[in-house]
Amino acid sequence: MKIDDYVNKALGLLWPEDSQGNRTVYLHSQNLNEDRKGKVKGWPYHGRLWLHLGSRKTVAFSWNLWTHFCGASVGIDGEDGGLKLHAALPPVSFWLCLPVPSGFFPEKLTRVFQFEFAEIRVFDWAVWWKFWTGDNWSSRTPKWRDGNFNFRDFVLGRAKYKEGDGRVQNVLIPMPEGPYEATVKMTEDAWSRPRWFTQKIRRAKVDVPQGIPHEGKGENDYDCGEDRCYGISGPAENVEDAVAMLVKSVLRDRRRYNGNVMAVYPHPSQQPKRKPPAPSGGPGGDSQAEASA
Repeated sequence: MKIDDYVNKALGLLWPEDSQGNRTVYLHSQNLNEDRKGKVKGWPYHGRLWLHLGSRKTVAFSWNLWTHFCGASVGIDGEDGGLKLHAALPPVSFWLCLPVPSGFFPEKLTRVFQFEFAEIRVFDWAVWWKFWTGDNWSSRTPKWRDGNFNFRDFVLGRAKYKEGDGRVQNVLIPMPEGPYEATVKMTEDAWSRPRWFTQKIRRAKVDVPQGIPHEGKGENDYDCGEDRCYGISGPAENVEDAVAMLVKSVLRDRRRYNGNVMAVYPHPSQQPKRKPPAPSGGPGGDSQAEASA
């Protein structure tokens, strides 16, 4: 028997079921300590619970007892529509959402998905703040309402990235269904700060115009069904490492989303030609897939 059952039995003594057998006050929880396949493992050091009060009021509480986040906020929760309170100080973090009467908040504040009355966060060597700001941010939002102060940039100066010159080489990406044509560009990139040493890393950028298929995450309407990896970039000493980096990434996604690292797909020559998505964002630092459609 789960802890929810014990709690609901006790709540049933105070708030019995109605004439139709429905509970007016009850609790349910979720253990978010899961592995990559979504299976619960161990005790819920990370989880959430909901206490339902009647048909329309809900108290939501979430916790993470092993986190590196630091901060505090007061605002409107976009999902539950209540007053949201958040406090975090490593290694613990807590969220509480309390129901409020209809019309308690001004209507214009509830039109956005989430609104922060005040929020302070500390991460990535910076202090980030929001005051009276929703998720409808624009470039006209003043910095005192939505901004940050980076201590590392203040002391060492802003980091500058410079991509080194490199030669593009044609390669074949070996996959179980057959080889895919691709290009690899090897460069020695540099990150520098005015008051610190320059860091240089050998990196590779792999482009696969046709895309290598794998199943999508299936978490949203747009990522259900077949997805494709069109490239990857990251640290690599040579072309062989770059090819291996891409193969490992696709096989990992196939294992995670297809359920089989040797998932069967048509030979690349028999697959329909697809136009790769337009690139977005600037140069990255960590190895990651650059585009999937």
